[in-house]
Amino acid sequence: MSTFKLSDVWVVMPLGGRATRAKEVTRDAIPKHLLRLDNGETILSTVCRELQRVGFRRFVFCVGYLRDQIVDHIQDESWIWKDGVSYLFSEEDRPLGPDGAVLAAIKHWKLTGQAMMIPGDIMLPWDEVANMHMVHSRRPPGVTSAVTSHEKRRMGELGRFVIEAFTGRLRHVYGRGEWVPPVEFDELALTSAGALALSVEHFVEVCEAYAEAHPGESRPFGMRDHVFPWAIERGGFNLYGHDLQGEILDLGTPDDISFGQRNWRQYVSPQVIQLKS
Repeated sequence: MSTFKLSDVWVVMPLGGRATRAKEVTRDAIPKHLLRLDNGETILSTVCRELQRVGFRRFVFCVGYLRDQIVDHIQDESWIWKDGVSYLFSEEDRPLGPDGAVLAAIKHWKLTGQAMMIPGDIMLPWDEVANMHMVHSRRPPGVTSAVTSHEKRRMGELGRFVIEAFTGRLRHVYGRGEWVPPVEFDELALTSAGALALSVEHFVEVCEAYAEAHPGESRPFGMRDHVFPWAIERGGFNLYGHDLQGEILDLGTPDDISFGQRNWRQYVSPQVIQLKS
């Protein structure tokens, strides 16, 4: 298997959604990712700096709703902290869903190799995100979904993934609020953490196979809700889960956004805190 550096991995970040759960805060006037923390920095800048800290340098920002504000913020480049950072934009003219936006960006820019799908509104255990991709790179080309065994109140309703305890292979996927039956002795039922590590060509293969099996389907598709359950049942794909072993903060609802704006430091490294505090 080929070796690579995290600086060669594409971080594809879907930012084009309408953030309907956060409408009470955004008032449909500002993208959720540009809401500011209590030090004046945006959520998006803080997420991007953490990704740079752990080694990522290549970014693709998927923009749609209120795209001009996102583009202006990115092009200001105040979020860039490390040398060697580059970025591209991928525009969606209709809602594609986060995973659909990632697929569109990959095809538009003809990306190859390795990539990460990172939501711009979730705080993750960033060092373990980097480790997740290193583990992913040592497996056969496939798709690895971030999950976590560390559950706390602020994680949101992100669904549950059942994985094989020793191989990490994905066995079952359950949606938000869906009942999860007792797992087998060699399985773990963990909470989805929103991010994906991708072997780009395999990700495209899985998505295109799903689309071929569902002709005429026009809804925005999602890996958790649509592609993963179908691909597991069909077989033939390399699908894994990786335990981040830490708390995540899904900044989806007004309550969680308010909490995050005041308590974001517990999810961010001291180096990033010192930049603007």
